[in-house]
Amino acid sequence: MDVLLLAHVLGDFYFQSNQLASRKQKDMKALAVHVGIYSLCILIGLVLYVPRLFDALWMTMVIALSHFVIDIIKLRLEPFLSKYDVLLFCLDQFLHIIILWLCSDCLSIYERFFDTILYADCSVIMIIAMMLFCGKPASILIAKLFQKIPQTVEASMDESVRHQESVRIGSWIGILEREIIFLLALLGQYGAIGFVMAAKSIARHKQLNEVAFAEKYLVGTLLSALIALLCAIVCRL
Repeated sequence: MDVLLLAHVLGDFYFQSNQLASRKQKDMKALAVHVGIYSLCILIGLVLYVPRLFDALWMTMVIALSHFVIDIIKLRLEPFLSKYDVLLFCLDQFLHIIILWLCSDCLSIYERFFDTILYADCSVIMIIAMMLFCGKPASILIAKLFQKIPQTVEASMDESVRHQESVRIGSWIGILEREIIFLLALLGQYGAIGFVMAAKSIARHKQLNEVAFAEKYLVGTLLSALIALLCAIVCRL
């Protein structure tokens, strides 16, 4: 499951550009390109762990077809369920992961893991997968949730540009925050997590006087920390 999860995160997020993600909503060719890239990631991962090439090929075909069908259904539902885009995003990922789990269970991939590369009962591959999940996928999820928070202040053009720049910087800060919290949780250094969150708060202390910003900041920080801690828990299961 580790290798399939890593391939999924790479193929569904890191090897799918924002342009491709936008195009596939209206262009079936773009969706086909995405599924092709995703399938290649899955196939490369499976070839390394599955004894027979035939098994790797048929598993890749099953996963690719299911991924295509799930994405098609999601894209068709999005215009009618735009208010529930966060739920659709989570359900989409849940279904993909369920398919990966079922396929891996069929071929008993667990028996072929390299036991010599385990640390603190965690597979290195799973650690890498969860670190990657703390990056772009978590940022997309948090951004979708933030879209649900109403904006009460109309900004001028200059203010809008500064806001977009601040959002980009904030996104990188959030990624670094999640990665650090994730690694600290794996190492069992839970007390140090408080220092990370305190350091982030110090940089924003002036803005925290604004109630609207403080509430949004708190939601983002807690959600970011929750995702990182959940990823650490998954690694230890």
